[in-house]
Amino acid sequence: MTWRLFKVSFSVEGVDTVESVDEELDLSGVPSASSVSLILPKGSLDVDTYYKAVFKYEMETGSDVIKVYQESRTYFTMIRTPLVAIMIKGAATKITRGWDQEVSLEPGIWSQNPDDKDDKDFDYQWFCRVSSREENYTSWDVQGFPVWSAAEAQAIPTEEQTASPINPPGGCFGHGRPGPLKGKSGLLSVNTNRFVTYAQSYEFLVIVSKEDGRRAMATLEVDVGKIPAPVVEISCKGKDACKPFPGSLLVNPTKRLGGMRRRLGRRRILSTTPLTLNFLLLSGWPWRARARLPASGTSPTCG
Repeated sequence: MTWRLFKVSFSVEGVDTVESVDEELDLSGVPSASSVSLILPKGSLDVDTYYKAVFKYEMETGSDVIKVYQESRTYFTMIRTPLVAIMIKGAATKITRGWDQEVSLEPGIWSQNPDDKDDKDFDYQWFCRVSSREENYTSWDVQGFPVWSAAEAQAIPTEEQTASPINPPGGCFGHGRPGPLKGKSGLLSVNTNRFVTYAQSYEFLVIVSKEDGRRAMATLEVDVGKIPAPVVEISCKGKDACKPFPGSLLVNPTKRLGGMRRRLGRRRILSTTPLTLNFLLLSGWPWRARARLPASGTSPTCG
């Protein structure tokens, strides 16, 4: 049994589609080229290129004249892997903060291009809404992304706001409505006293994109209370025990799983709230573990 792999292209002649072989790839260094399954190294094929794979199975007849074999072929093309948008370390989707505490959003650090793990050359578009009041954006595109508009982009206040817990104005920062934010950096740091008030939940949304057209979206809900909350970090203890994924952690089921936590920040906060870590194991691979810490700010992460 043998595999052959070709780069091909197609053209239309009249009502017929004509196939042209552009190049046959050398599989002499691929161990699986003589097995049932063809396994190619990551990154060895070109993106947006058509390929034809031909599998030949030949039976031994004991004769150089009589040949008994069967061939099968398939066509495929390589596409770019979707981006992974992650807003904070650990890919948490909700955190708790008190009034006058800092919220640091870092998609420029934690977002990923699976085709190139070192690539951090992304574009960013930011949005914010009051999720506890079920505010929503007015414009969405056909792919389900909110539409960023420079004309509607809102500025984050540079000074502390006077909290208005009774009938606060709409929007995260008192602009009357939810919408896009000014600035296109991959890092956004906001003090909670810039919001219109406490006792509300605010949702940040970021669209991470590249010039090749790929986009991904991540959200983070910030539950803002009046009293400062402890800021903690939960980690998987072990280099390959888990990795961040939007909204959860992907846990390696072949590894022993140990957890650890640590409190961040210099401010001393009196709190009697127990910090607990609950794992939810879903059937099938990959397994996911979600960290939940009641009434505290958390960022589940991999150590």
